[in-house]
Amino acid sequence: DACEVSFLPSVTTVGMRWIASSIIFQVCFAKFADIQHVSIAKFANGSPKEQEEQVKKLRTAFETKGMVALVDVGFPEGLINKTMHSSRRFFALPAHTKEQYKEPSGYPPRSYGAITSPEGKIYKTQQRDDSGNILNEWLLVKNTSVAIDWNEPYYTSDEGREFYSSVSKHPEQSQWPSEVPELRQVTGAFYQAMEKLADTMHELFALALGISKDFFKSKAKHAPLWPVTIAHYPPQDTPPAEDQERIQPHWDRTLFSLITTSDYGDEDSEGGLQILVDKDTGDGVDGRAELEGRSTEWQKVRRPAGESFIINVGEVMSRWSNGRLKHVVHRVPNPKPGHRDPGRISLMAFVVPDYDTVVECLHCKEDGSVPLYEKTWVGEMMNWGSKLPIYNQTKMEMMRMAQGLYTKKGHQTKLGEPTDVKSIEQMMSTKSIPVLDISALHNGTKDKQSFIARRLSEGFEQTGFAVVTGHGIAPELISNLRNKAYEFFRSPLEEKSKFDKGKGYGFGGYNSVGHENGAQLLGDFSRPNDVVESLHTGLAGLQSGVEAIQLKDSADHCSAKDISGCEMEENAPPVVARQAQSFLHAAERVAKMTSKALQLALNVSDEEMDLVLDPSGGGLRLAYYPSSKAYGENSMGYGSHIDSGGVTVISLDPANPHGLQVDISGVGTTGNDKDRIWVDVPFVPNSLVLNVGALLSRWTGHTWKASIHRVLPNRKIHERVSLITGALSPKVDGPAFAGFKNLATHEAVRAEDSLATRVALHRPEYAGEKGLETEKSIEEESKRIRQLQI
Repeated sequence: DACEVSFLPSVTTVGMRWIASSIIFQVCFAKFADIQHVSIAKFANGSPKEQEEQVKKLRTAFETKGMVALVDVGFPEGLINKTMHSSRRFFALPAHTKEQYKEPSGYPPRSYGAITSPEGKIYKTQQRDDSGNILNEWLLVKNTSVAIDWNEPYYTSDEGREFYSSVSKHPEQSQWPSEVPELRQVTGAFYQAMEKLADTMHELFALALGISKDFFKSKAKHAPLWPVTIAHYPPQDTPPAEDQERIQPHWDRTLFSLITTSDYGDEDSEGGLQILVDKDTGDGVDGRAELEGRSTEWQKVRRPAGESFIINVGEVMSRWSNGRLKHVVHRVPNPKPGHRDPGRISLMAFVVPDYDTVVECLHCKEDGSVPLYEKTWVGEMMNWGSKLPIYNQTKMEMMRMAQGLYTKKGHQTKLGEPTDVKSIEQMMSTKSIPVLDISALHNGTKDKQSFIARRLSEGFEQTGFAVVTGHGIAPELISNLRNKAYEFFRSPLEEKSKFDKGKGYGFGGYNSVGHENGAQLLGDFSRPNDVVESLHTGLAGLQSGVEAIQLKDSADHCSAKDISGCEMEENAPPVVARQAQSFLHAAERVAKMTSKALQLALNVSDEEMDLVLDPSGGGLRLAYYPSSKAYGENSMGYGSHIDSGGVTVISLDPANPHGLQVDISGVGTTGNDKDRIWVDVPFVPNSLVLNVGALLSRWTGHTWKASIHRVLPNRKIHERVSLITGALSPKVDGPAFAGFKNLATHEAVRAEDSLATRVALHRPEYAGEKGLETEKSIEEESKRIRQLQI
C-alpha cells in the first residue's frame, strides 16, 4: 500500500516554500503515517509524571517523524464544527461575492500577515489549475485578545506598520458577508481559542528543548502576526494536470503550524494531508532527501477523532533548534479520480513570534555545535516582498531557495551549489569581518607584527573592513568625546548653526540634516538626502585626507609625522575642542599601526609611504544619527557608498551600535542593488572599525578592497553618534601616483583631484552645480561615476 513517487518541476507561491524536486504525482494508495499523540489536557492539568510524558513524546516525535497529533485540546464544545460549517457556507457563496472581500490594490507586497487590523478577514484565491478551476482558496481571519498600544514603537516603526494597522486605516478588513451572519462571531471565537492553544504550545516546545518554559512566550508578547487560515479545497469535477495539486509539496516557515481538518473518516479520497518520509526508517524528511539518495514515500496523516489538531514545526523552530526539531515536507494532493468528496476544509494557524525576534541556534554556544543556519530575524524570514531597506533582498531570496535547493526555474541543484544554505553561509563566513587585537603592531615581536599585519590585510582583501581591539585609545577618551558630541548635537539649531560655514557640505564645520547624500558617491541621484547631522573639524593646518580638502583655508601647518604638538582649528566648537584634540592625538597610534600593517603585508617601502601618505590625517568627523521615524521609508542614515581616502577609523556608539552594514556580494560599484548581500559590522566594546577608502584601494591595485557600505536609518528612539577619523591619509600636495610597486593597475592620479571630486559628490547640490538637468545627463554622469570606482 506504499505510494511510489515521481519527481516533476515545481513552481513557487507566496506564503509557503515549495520543494522543487518534489511535485510528486500519486500513482497508488498511500499508507497511514504513525503519528504520536500528545494530550494537551495531561500537559496542562496532569501530574508531573504525565506532563513530562507529554514533553518527551513531543520531543521524540519531532526529532523523528516531524508531525504530532494534539488531542484533548480543551476547545469549547462544538467550536471546531461550528467554524467548519460557517466557513463552508462562506466558500459556497458565488465567486463575485467572495471577490468583494479580497485584498484591495495598494496593499504592501508582503507574503505574510495580510490582515493587519486586530480584528478582520481577507479572502484570497490561493491556486488555480490550467483551466481556471480553484484548487485552493483561503479565508484569513483575526480577532486577537491582545491589547495594542498604537504609540508603542513596535507597532509604529516602518517594519511594524507592514504587519499592523488600525481598523480605521483598513476598514475593508472588518467588512463581513451578510450572507453568513455568524461567520464573524464564530471565527473570532475560534481565533482566540487558537491563541490559547498556541500559548500552551510555546511552553511545551520550550520544555522539549530544555530551555526556560517562558522562552517562546517572551518572544510573542505583542499582538500575533499570524491569522487563522481557513483553506477550502473544492471538489474536482475534472482532474487537474499531473503537476498541479491542491497544495504542492512544501514545508512551513513558521515556529509551528496547527491544523484541523474536515476529512476525518474520509481519508480514502487520497485528497488529505500527507507527509514525505524515508521508506527505510519512516522518519519525516526535508528537501534534501532526493539529493542525499534517500528512498522516500508519501504517507497519509490521520487526524484523531474529536476536537484534535495536527501540528508540525516550521523553519523558525528548526533554525532555533539547529535542525534538531524537523520541519518536514508535506502536501495536500488531489483526490483520486472519480471520488466525490464534498470539498475539504482545513483550519490552520501558522504561528510565528514577534517580527523583531532574532532567530539563531539556541545551544550552539554552549555545546560547541556548528550552526546550520546563519542568524536572522522573524521579519526577514516572513516579510518577503517588502522593500524596506533593513531587509537584505538577496539574502531573502537565498533563504527562499536554500533549504529546498532549487533554482528560480524550479529545477533542483546539487549540494554545494550557490542555493545550498551551507554553501551560502560558508561564503558569508569566508567573507566575515575579522575581529583582531592589533596591539602587537605597536609593541610586538617582528614575527608577531608580521602575523597580525597579514591577518589585517586578509580582512581588507576580503571585505575591506576589520574590527580592531588593542588600538591604544583609552576608553575614557572615546566616551568623553562622544558625551561632548551629544551635548553639541542636542543643543538648539541656532547654536549649532554658528559653526555652519554657510557653504554646505565639503567646507568643514556643521551640517544639518539634509546636507549630505552618500548614495551620490555611487552615482545614485535618486535617493533622498541622508538623515544625519555632522561636524567636520580637526587639527589646524591639515595636509592630508578629506578634511584637508575641507579645511584647506587654514594658515597653520601640522606635521603628520608627529601630531602631538598640533592643536584644534580655531573654529572648532568649544564644547568638543579639548576632547577632540585628546582623541586625535591618541588616534595617532592607530594610524601608525595601520601604516606598519600596509608596509609589512604588501611590502610598501618607506619612500613610497612618504611620497603619498601620512600615517595620520588628524581630521575628525562627528556623525549624529537622530531618530529617523519622522522621515520617509526610503531614507537612510547614510546611503550606499565607498569611502574616499586611505583607511577610515570609526568608533561605534555603544548605546546604539547597530546600523553599519557592508556589501560582501562582490558585485562592485557597477552591480545591481538587488544583488548586494548586506552583513552587519559586528560591535565589540572598546573596539574601532577600520575600512579601506577608494584611493588607497586604487593604489594597492585593489588588493585592499574599498567595499560598499551604508548606515541604516536609526529607527530607535535613542540617537547614535559615530566618531570618525582617518589613517593612511593621502597627501593633498602629493604627486600624481599610480600605485605601490607592482600593485599599480590604473593610471596615476593626484590625491587632491580625487578627494576634491568625491567631496563634491556628497553634496546634494552636486547635480545642479554640474548642470545635470535632464534624465540623460544624469544617467551619463551616474554611469561615469560608477565606472570610475570599479
